[in-house]
Amino acid sequence: MINDIPTDATITIRIIKNFEYRTVKNLVLRNIKLETTTVGDLKKLVIEKINATSTFKPFRNVDYENETELSFFNREAYETYKLHPDVMKWE
Repeated sequence: MINDIPTDATITIRIIKNFEYRTVKNLVLRNIKLETTTVGDLKKLVIEKINATSTFKPFRNVDYENETELSFFNREAYETYKLHPDVMKWE
């Protein structure tokens, strides 16, 4: 029966701190209700988790963009990276 299909999911959000150094951390959100959670709800939850979790302290200045993948990042840092994408400081 259709009512027996679970409507919750585990979603992995990629949090990007720095493009040049490729500083990225994944945030795993469990039990997200797919039928009732809006994009706004998801964004709010991600920001709350970043602010409440000590391992995300360096990532607290991120912003978000709507993409096929949901990524949170600092828009200004991304615009700077786009000007010189060939400069990778981690290599």
